Amino acid sequence: MPEIPFWNELIVSPLTQGLIYLHRYLGSFGLAIIVFTVLIRIVMLPLTIQQLRASREMQKLQPLLGELQRKYARDRSMLAQEQMRLYREHGINPAAGCLPMLLQMPIWFGLYQALFSLSNDPQFASVFLWVPNVAATPEPITELFSKPWPWLQANWWSLPLAVFTGASQWVLQKMMTPTSSDPQQQMLAGMMNFMPIMFAFFAFSVPHGLVLYWAASNVVSLVQQYFFTGWGGLRPAAVVATPSRPAHPARPERPAARGAEAAPLPPRAEAPSPGGIRTYTLEPDAEGRAAPSAEERPGERPQRPPRRKRRRP
Repeated sequence: MPEIPFWNELIVSPLTQGLIYLHRYLGSFGLAIIVFTVLIRIVMLPLTIQQLRASREMQKLQPLLGELQRKYARDRSMLAQEQMRLYREHGINPAAGCLPMLLQMPIWFGLYQALFSLSNDPQFASVFLWVPNVAATPEPITELFSKPWPWLQANWWSLPLAVFTGASQWVLQKMMTPTSSDPQQQMLAGMMNFMPIMFAFFAFSVPHGLVLYWAASNVVSLVQQYFFTGWGGLRPAAVVATPSRPAHPARPERPAARGAEAAPLPPRAEAPSPGGIRTYTLEPDAEGRAAPSAEERPGERPQRPPRRKRRRP
C-alpha cells in the first residue's frame, strides 16, 4: 500500500498499539481482535443508531417515493427535487446510512497493515480456536484449482472461518434489506447477494485476523439490527389466510306472488258419474288454495263456449 502522509501516525500506529496492549492483557491475539472489534463498534454506536433510524424512516417513505417515481418518470430533475423536498419534510438524510460504512473503511485498511506488520513477530503467532496462526495469511485460493489436495491440507482450517463470514454477511444483508414489490429494489437486492460471496472469497487473501474482525463485526451488527428493526427482510412473507366461504344454503322456494301465474296442479281422477262422464278436481296447494281459474289469471282471456250456428228457416 503506498505511503500516505500521516496515515501511519493517525490510523496504523494507534491500531497496532491497541492490539499489542490487548494481546498483553488478554494473552490471546484472536481474543484481542474480538475485544478490539467490540470496542470499535461501541465507539461507532451513535452513528450506527443514526444509520438504523434513517433506514427505518426510508422504509416508511417507500410508498411516497414510488408515487413520485411514477409521477415524474420522464422528468429526472423534477424527481430529484421532489425527493429532496420529501426528505427535508421528514428530516431524513439519505447519506446517513453510508456514513458508518465509510468510517470503517480506514479501519479495515489500517487493521490490514497492522496485522500484516505483526504477522512477522513470533509472539503473535498464537492459536485461536481451530486457527493455528491468527496473524498469518493463507495461500491464495487460486492454487486450489492447480493443486487442490495440497491446498486443502494446508488451509482446511480457513474454510470454516470464510464460510461463517460469508453466511453472517448474507444474514445481515437480508435483515437490512426490506421486502419490496418494486422491480428496481428486487434487482438491487439480487445484485447485493453477491457481496457475501465476495467476502468469503477475500477471506482467503487477507490475514486471518482481519477475517476474524469481519466475522465479529457481523455478529455485533446482527445483534444491533435485531434490537432496532427485528428480523427485517429475513422474516418470511406473511401469508394471509383467506377463509373459505360457506356454501350458500338452499333457499326455500318462495310462494308465488299474487297475480303471478301459478303452475297447474295435476288433476286427480274421480269415479265416473252415472252418465259415464269422468270428472276431475284439482289438488289444493300447500296453503290449501286451489289453482286460480282463467278469470283470475292476468294476461289470459277466459275461454268462451263455442257459438252455435243458427239454422235458417
